[in-house]
Amino acid sequence: MLYQDKIYGPIEITEPVILELLATPQMQRLKKIHQQGNYFIPFPEFNLTRFDHSLGVMLLLKRFKAPFAEQVAGLLHDLSHGPFSHVIDHLYNKTANQDHQDSIHLEYFGQEIKNILTKYDLNYQKTANLEKWPLLDNELPDICADRLDYTLRDGECVGRIIQAEVEGILSDLIIEQGRFVFRSLAAALKFANLSYYLCRYVWHVEWGEALFQMMAEVLKLALEDNLINEQDLQSGDDDSVLAKLQASTNPKLAQKLAEIKNLRKEKVVEDKVNYRYRLATKNRVINPLVKINGAMVRVSEVDQDFKNKYESEKIRVKQIFLKVLE
Repeated sequence: MLYQDKIYGPIEITEPVILELLATPQMQRLKKIHQQGNYFIPFPEFNLTRFDHSLGVMLLLKRFKAPFAEQVAGLLHDLSHGPFSHVIDHLYNKTANQDHQDSIHLEYFGQEIKNILTKYDLNYQKTANLEKWPLLDNELPDICADRLDYTLRDGECVGRIIQAEVEGILSDLIIEQGRFVFRSLAAALKFANLSYYLCRYVWHVEWGEALFQMMAEVLKLALEDNLINEQDLQSGDDDSVLAKLQASTNPKLAQKLAEIKNLRKEKVVEDKVNYRYRLATKNRVINPLVKINGAMVRVSEVDQDFKNKYESEKIRVKQIFLKVLE
């Protein structure tokens, strides 16, 4: 199978277990789960999917010679994302850590995926335990394959980086002591600043957090009206759930959906007094390791401008106060 990745280019996939997993309903569902939640409703340019990202993570793990079992875990790592991705964290009041999907990951494997993994001598319980795979997933502010892919992929989506620059960043990375490390400060700083930009102006920007909160309110109303149920939030996708929401005769729900569709970015501002939403969210800024004169250091240790931005973002995301202007 020749897969044309938007940022990594054409890649041949031949491993039978990967091909079988890609064909499962669970993986195919991810083609209808948008990476950036409900951003796509008012802003169609946010058209990345969890499928794009999941396959990208696997390809990165392959590139950096992670064990094959870890590559498989990377392919499956986002199976448990529900409709509108991290909107579900807002629905269940888990915005600070955004980890609802991780707590239910194994439940999404289903018997078909378990059978495929067993067929190829892969332990499905270990595969689902993301803590077992340090290149796939680790603690911030380090790089892992998951963060590496979504930073580069989202950066390309919003026009902050082009494909040639993606390759430049990847070519500068090495694995040392089981961690992603840059060989040059220039590449490390470019990636770190990209991560900061995305956290501040895309992932946790004021209008984005408002969109997530609004969609969580819509889902809550829809659950109360029995328009959707928990099963829809577990095995549904953006298209199927959105169709049910749009069929509602509840005027309050319809009004909130219209507000989402017609949202203008400049209409969402910070207001610590007359706020509509107050929340804490996750600092996703990566402070990568770089090798300088034989020693591994953080970018923030050698670049004051990035350190200032990194520290300010850590503080900002702890309390966000949002007002939506008329």
